[in-house]
Amino acid sequence: MSIAGSVRVGVTSFGADLPTRTKVELARQAEQAGFERFLLVETVETNEAMVQLAAIAMATDRIGIGTGIANIYLRRTDMLAAAAVAVADVSDGRLVLGIGPNNRRAVEGLGLAWRPPAQALTETTERLRAIFAGEAGRCGPATHPIPIPWAAVGLGSAEAAGRHADGVMGYLATAPRLAVVREHFRRGAEAAGRDPDRLEFSLLLPTFLDEDLETARAAARSFLSFYTTLPHYRSMFEASGFTEVTSVPDALIDAVVLAGPVEHCRQRLADLAAVGLTDVDLAPLPVGGRDLPASAAVLFEQRAALTA
Repeated sequence: MSIAGSVRVGVTSFGADLPTRTKVELARQAEQAGFERFLLVETVETNEAMVQLAAIAMATDRIGIGTGIANIYLRRTDMLAAAAVAVADVSDGRLVLGIGPNNRRAVEGLGLAWRPPAQALTETTERLRAIFAGEAGRCGPATHPIPIPWAAVGLGSAEAAGRHADGVMGYLATAPRLAVVREHFRRGAEAAGRDPDRLEFSLLLPTFLDEDLETARAAARSFLSFYTTLPHYRSMFEASGFTEVTSVPDALIDAVVLAGPVEHCRQRLADLAAVGLTDVDLAPLPVGGRDLPASAAVLFEQRAALTA
């Protein structure tokens, strides 16, 4: 499945409070609907993505699986590596290990020391690769390649990802912002002698499908209100021209998520994909009285129309 013939379309599940059996069933449905991959969001002390991915791996056959993202602060890197090696093994190499730091407020709320994201991600990636190669730790080597893309909303992190990671996973970014992130990412890759066209450049896209535009925007507004309180997201929104974000205006909603009828969302999706993305991972979320699984069912039913 593709948009404009080149972008792979996957599914990301938020729903940290969903039972693991429900996430397994969502992954099975995503595979049946023809999506390319199924990723799990892992937030601070809410869900254990690697255990859940192991269950998903055993219940699916083709679909790629992965984290979008695994939090680098919640485990020793060696234990994250051990879990990744196990999941890559039972999935026959379908794992993508997206990693990121989540946000400073949540990490420091656990009593952990926050580090500059690019530094923390670089150190984690180097250690993971050494373990996967059997050069360090005790759980390797990995039996399959395990790509390690980074969550990177900051431009410095995006450039560092070009140097060190297997890709960038964007989030809540406008199309113009994605173009700037891509430029920094490619600059970093080329400076390190790497081919950026061989690396992932993806976007996690919260999705609120509903035939009523205002109902969809109301759900999106509620979702985005949290992010307007986080300094790094506020700065990113402001850099994209949204100087007043507290009220979460319609223009911001339409720029950073999918919200509304399929026809409206299809054009927004095409605009984002045209930036040069390799992957778009749609994250169905509650809207109009539907819970997350029900919203996912709508997305699966509308997949062909949305990505045509």
